[in-house]
Amino acid sequence: MKILFTLFSSLICLVMMAQENPMQKLAMLAGNWQGIATVQQGPGNSTNIDQYEKVRYVLDGRVLLIRGNGVENGDTTFKALGVLSYDQSGSGYSFRTFLADGKQTDAYFKLISENKIEWGFKVPTGKIKYVIHIEDNGQKWIEKGYFSPDENTSYPFFSMELQKV
Repeated sequence: MKILFTLFSSLICLVMMAQENPMQKLAMLAGNWQGIATVQQGPGNSTNIDQYEKVRYVLDGRVLLIRGNGVENGDTTFKALGVLSYDQSGSGYSFRTFLADGKQTDAYFKLISENKIEWGFKVPTGKIKYVIHIEDNGQKWIEKGYFSPDENTSYPFFSMELQKV
C-alpha cells in the first residue's frame, strides 16, 4: 500500500509539473520599459509624462509584478503597482492594482491574442478599459485607455508608447 501511495503521489507531482504555466504567455511584458504617456484631462487639455514600467516575474514565474512610475518636469506624479497571477482553478487571471494614494482595485485581465491584452475595472461612473499591444518583436508597448459611462459609448483618455530598454 505504501508503494502504491508513493507511486500515485509521484505521478500527481509529475502531471502538475508538466502543466503549462499560463503566466508564461505574458513573458512579452517582462523587462524594463520607458516612453511617453499622454493623459487627457478634459476637452483639449492633455498632459504628457515620462513613463517607466518595470515588469518582473516572482514566485518561480507564477506572479508578475508591474511597477509604473510617471515623471513630469522632474517630479514623480504617478506611482502604481500591479500584481498579476493566474487562478489555478481555471477561472483566469487575477489582477490587483495599487496606487500610491492608497486606491486599489481588482481588475479583470484577458489575453486577447499572442500580443494583445485587455484589462479594466468598474468605477462609480462607468468602466475603465485598457488595451495593450506588444509590437516590433516585443520591443514596443502601446497602451490605450478608454472610459465608458454606459455600454454604448467610449471615450479615449490615455495613451502610452514605451520601448523596452
